[in-house]
Amino acid sequence: MKGFKGLSYLIYQEDIFKQFLNNNTGMKVLIEVDFSINTKDEKDAEDTEETPFIKFRSRRFEILNTDDISDVLSKMAQDIIRQISSSYLRESGITINKIERITIHYDKYNPTRAGSYIELPKWVSSKKACINIKNEDNKCFKYCVQCSVFKIYEKDNPERMRHYNKLNDTIINWVCMKFPCSRKDIDRFEEENPGLISVNVNKLRNKTTITYRITKVKHAEHHINLLMIEQ
Repeated sequence: MKGFKGLSYLIYQEDIFKQFLNNNTGMKVLIEVDFSINTKDEKDAEDTEETPFIKFRSRRFEILNTDDISDVLSKMAQDIIRQISSSYLRESGITINKIERITIHYDKYNPTRAGSYIELPKWVSSKKACINIKNEDNKCFKYCVQCSVFKIYEKDNPERMRHYNKLNDTIINWVCMKFPCSRKDIDRFEEENPGLISVNVNKLRNKTTITYRITKVKHAEHHINLLMIEQ
């Protein structure tokens, strides 16, 4: 099979994605690749003036931080190669000739990330089981973790920022974190705080909660259950 090296073209698109992320909070991206092909019946192929093509499309991926870009580009290329290598092509007598065109589709994305304050739905707030911190920056995840570790939930009005602005946090390692944070950032956060913190994240759907992220950390000193709210 020829032409696979053409997928290396994707690595040169990192700067475009980085520029896009500088102006937007996130993006969703996928690629479509058109291949010229050779069919089992070469006679039919010679009778037509048009070169036969086949199109493959990758999954759609979220890119939330610039650190995600290289990994996502690699996964999209792997998606295409996996489809090319499928038994369906071999059994149908189709062989790939070369890449004719690569199309990158990307658009703005309002990511489900731990960000700033969003008012809780009434059916949630009425249960009095969730502390919704009223921050105006993108560090909601940080304040939620601190609320648990430093037992701010035991104080009056734990949702108010005055508790967090004056906090002397020398316990938790925040060096690796980017805000607003993604699931990958939370993975790194747990790794940088081994045995100290584990985090589960749930989301709302149709007036119920669904699991968004389950920690792999066992027996951490502080286990935290977060609820992610979307506008």
